[in-house]
Amino acid sequence: MALYMQETLKVTPKLQADYLRHAEAEYLPAARAAGLRAMGFWRIASFKGEPSEIIALWELDDWAAVSRMSGGDPAAEALRRWHEKAGQWVLQRDAMVMRQRAHHLEPADRKDMATRFCFHETMIIERNKERDYVLGIETQLGKSYELQGMHVVGEFQPAFRSGLIINFWTVAHGFDSVGMMGRQEAEPFFTGGHWMEIALALRKHWRSVWLVPLPIRL
Repeated sequence: MALYMQETLKVTPKLQADYLRHAEAEYLPAARAAGLRAMGFWRIASFKGEPSEIIALWELDDWAAVSRMSGGDPAAEALRRWHEKAGQWVLQRDAMVMRQRAHHLEPADRKDMATRFCFHETMIIERNKERDYVLGIETQLGKSYELQGMHVVGEFQPAFRSGLIINFWTVAHGFDSVGMMGRQEAEPFFTGGHWMEIALALRKHWRSVWLVPLPIRL
């Protein structure tokens, strides 16, 4: 069963281009050798969020790949050397191993993810209510967002933490979708107001940001 890793980096905007050049030449080959497949690198849009924040998403085959990242083989050593070098650009780095909660998503849904604007949500959920929240996304919110050109490509839960859901949505209309999100549809079941009644009963806090794809060849 595939696992995923979300990496959150703080890189001053004026250093991001230099960081990406070196990451493309050094980080990506080292990550591939360790069994990580990059699904995308994005920066948070400055109008909502911190523009120094970069989010990267990686896919891993299994727990053996997680173990290799911290092992003593050449691939793990190459990753360690990269992270030491990256300190000249990266002010802070956090990484979180996750598993996919949704079961209906196909690899084709994510193949162009790296080149697309994305909507990213971090949801603090009432404990043991994660399944209910994911079901609500699949049956209601996802249908509503699809009418606005947004498609859920990841509903993740951290492997070592409960009460947290991470959602990635691709956005067909770029920043035009910001205004479209408030549009009410004819069917009440698919309106944002109806969804909020459900969501507020299941979540305690949330953070949503817009992600801009970064120019890095994966």
